[in-house]
Amino acid sequence: MSRTIWLVRHGQRVDNVDKKWKANNDAKWDDPELTLRGKQQAHEVGKHFANMNIEAIVVSPFTRCIETAAQIVAMMENKAKICVEPGLMEPLYLCKNPPTIPSMDKIKEYSTQVDESYKPVFEKLPISEISLLFSEISLLFPMVLHWQTSTLS
Repeated sequence: MSRTIWLVRHGQRVDNVDKKWKANNDAKWDDPELTLRGKQQAHEVGKHFANMNIEAIVVSPFTRCIETAAQIVAMMENKAKICVEPGLMEPLYLCKNPPTIPSMDKIKEYSTQVDESYKPVFEKLPISEISLLFSEISLLFPMVLHWQTSTLS
């Protein structure tokens, strides 16, 4: 059985444009929202996926990632479910302790496609090689990376 996996990085975040944003948002400096450009980037990716049959969008619980997924799924003809996976968060040394992430109620405000029945692989981010790998991938590649797998279990 063959599956296609798409990796999508979140759109442009406000703290990458406004260098004072983190200093002015001490309560949530590790959870910046998307800029208007970031939302447009996500919209463009959504247009690319609009007619594809995608089962699920597995996403980090950070606001910028939820906003990106919500923009993408809004463009899709066959609406994929959004599955919130804390195991996809960046390493904890880059976040507040505990990380500032929205509640599930707040996450559901971004999209009706959030799958509350999804059982996360990790309830909390493990500090491991896997989380470091995802951080490195997000820094090295542009917004969308696509690869085909021959088998995926």
